[in-house]
Amino acid sequence: MIYFVFSSSACNLSCSYCGGTPEDLHMPEKPQYDAVELVKQIEKDEDPVIVFYGGEPLLSIPFVSQVMDLIPRATFVLQSNCTLLHLLPTPYLLKFSAILVSIDGRPQTVGEYRGPTIYNKIVRNVKDAKQRGFTGHVIARMACSLKTDIYEDVKHLLSHELKFDSVYWQLDAQWDYPMNIRWGDFEYYLATSYIPGIQRLFAEFKESLLNANGDFTKMLSISPFVQILQSMVLNKHTGLRCSAGTKAVSITTDGRYLCCPVASDEDWNNIGTLKDEPKSVMDKVVIGGICDTCEDKKWCGGRCLYANHTMHWKEEGFKIICETVKTIIRMCEDILPDVKGLLADGKMNLDWFDKVPNERYSIETIP
Repeated sequence: MIYFVFSSSACNLSCSYCGGTPEDLHMPEKPQYDAVELVKQIEKDEDPVIVFYGGEPLLSIPFVSQVMDLIPRATFVLQSNCTLLHLLPTPYLLKFSAILVSIDGRPQTVGEYRGPTIYNKIVRNVKDAKQRGFTGHVIARMACSLKTDIYEDVKHLLSHELKFDSVYWQLDAQWDYPMNIRWGDFEYYLATSYIPGIQRLFAEFKESLLNANGDFTKMLSISPFVQILQSMVLNKHTGLRCSAGTKAVSITTDGRYLCCPVASDEDWNNIGTLKDEPKSVMDKVVIGGICDTCEDKKWCGGRCLYANHTMHWKEEGFKIICETVKTIIRMCEDILPDVKGLLADGKMNLDWFDKVPNERYSIETIP
């Protein structure tokens, strides 16, 4: 299972699209329970993945370190803005298998969302981590919001000096209502910027595969494309790709279990406490509604449990977001014969897919 552990609900930034404060997250700033109590539940798992989450998880480095000491056999993942990464002692840094870096693309995009000095801090600290010996996955985790040019921002990260192992993004959508309260004209953004942008990215992704000639490093590691295509190649239908409430649980600072780390104040999302065995509370809340009758659910898994249950943008807005996912799915279907041909000819190997960080490292995959 995956355990999203809120080590802090506070954050040292104030990003324009985010509601990540203790008040917004409806939980205390720091863990109110003993780390031993947490580990007592996690250690029952044969293969636990612990994702330190926030807020900004590195505002509580002593707690993070304590958990790592108590269960060293776990796989550790960090989702962080990385502005405090230099403060993480090297012995603990090196225990992480993956760091998901909150970086939204080009310097100007990061500056718009996070502040003018943040991009350089992120780059400096991730470089420092590598210089200190970190060899785990470094994953670019983008927020796609009002100022994002998805093509330019993803391309910037794909060619970045930090050499990200993969790039993925989450649409800043369906968190508030009505649909255009912040976006103004979301459909216009999709039609004129986002959809053309992902189409250009996919064309270059396809080209990278066709011209790889057996060299994995030439494949563009764009997570939504890679993971969906892998499912199609293997003909392996997927569940909810973020695993919320099915193979993943979020633990709040006051010891509650959530299906999804978003919306800790909503009754439907609260499924237990640290007194409960995590596996016993799985599948209490599942994807339903219009997703159940969608032919593409087998590839996307339902996209987002929170959006599916809250329907903030009503059915009309929900379907607009679905069309963006279907666009990616159709492109993957179109390239599938080519990919099967490359595999048959030995110009591509199935293990290429597994070399790109996947959902095990808390990547949601579906934008």
